Amino acid sequence: AGRAGLVLGADVRRHSGLAFTDALVGMATLAGGVSVGLELPRRGSVMRIVLRGQAGSFDTGKTKSAGSGVTLGISLASRRGR
Repeated sequence: AGRAGLVLGADVRRHSGLAFTDALVGMATLAGGVSVGLELPRRGSVMRIVLRGQAGSFDTGKTKSAGSGVTLGISLASRRGR
């Protein structure tokens, strides 16, 4: 309590796809992401800053493509005293 913290995360998703459609809603997906950030406590509140990167491949049955993205997230939380 009262000290800065390190935020780490990782995830992987695999969707097998739907054989009866080549629409985006039925595409097969293999994607993963990692997150790294800091949690900074303040008096009565905490601020969390996280940088997240994701990459994946997508297959509709007719076309294949790849994509990637980066997100910066900032959240603030506070406590109410009684």
